[in-house]
Amino acid sequence: MGAELQAADWPIIFFILRVTSGLSIFGSIWVITEILLDKRKRSMCYHRLIFAISFFNLLADIWFYVGERAQIPTYERRDWKHGNVTTCRFSGFSVYLGTLAIPWYNAALTMYYYIAVCRGWEEDKLRRNFERYVHLTIGPISLIVAIVPLFLDLYGVFYTYCFVVQYHAEKSFLMSDIFEFLALLTLFLSACIVAICMILLVSFRYSISI
Repeated sequence: MGAELQAADWPIIFFILRVTSGLSIFGSIWVITEILLDKRKRSMCYHRLIFAISFFNLLADIWFYVGERAQIPTYERRDWKHGNVTTCRFSGFSVYLGTLAIPWYNAALTMYYYIAVCRGWEEDKLRRNFERYVHLTIGPISLIVAIVPLFLDLYGVFYTYCFVVQYHAEKSFLMSDIFEFLALLTLFLSACIVAICMILLVSFRYSISI
């Protein structure tokens, strides 16, 4: 009975994931379109950071929406999965790339708030001394790290999508652990940066209000 109930719950989970990822896709496309069509927004550091977040978010959300349809059929729940090795690799690559890039860009956006508000940097200085280094590091490094598991054949079935997994345990156990650790480390460090910047922003706001 428990197994039957569990199996019956999955269509609901798939529906919820498609609704939420579909809404996120719509939001990302809306933001990207607004920025691309507005010259003033394209010229501002803040909007370019938002554009980068939305871009990587869109890449990941497309595959969240595709979900189990990109997964490799296995002996478990074979009727879910209609993809192949290629679609699963694309899904895993896009989701993992987003897992790396999006948190760092969110941290960079929070740093932007701190530098602009607390340090009073103008747009030109932000562009020269902050933004260009953000784009030169986060995007390329995230892309390189996400490409490596493609060559190591580490992307496989992970719940309702594909991700870095111990797909061929006999040859990739350690490597998959390393890439999973990098994803967790990214989330932890970026969250720390966001928290620190927010504390500094609140402290600054409090200090000038006294």
